[in-house]
Amino acid sequence: MVYIPFWICIFAGVAIDARERRFPNGLAGACAVAALAGVWLDRGVNTALDHAGLAVIVYLALVLTESLWRRLRQAPGIGMGDAKA
Repeated sequence: MVYIPFWICIFAGVAIDARERRFPNGLAGACAVAALAGVWLDRGVNTALDHAGLAVIVYLALVLTESLWRRLRQAPGIGMGDAKA
């Protein structure tokens, strides 16, 4: 029940991405806040902070991968919207 706002955000992102091929920053932020709040309410603050830390690490790895790909191949790879999602 506490994850319903997160799933609403995700499905809104899917609809926007399918229609416009983009993932707005505001929606990405809302999804992140909804996910953090859901885990916090379901599993507690320590688990929520662990998940947030891991999410930051994965995001940075994806951004680094995309940046290197663009530099070496001179073409976009996964795209920054995919990294945000």
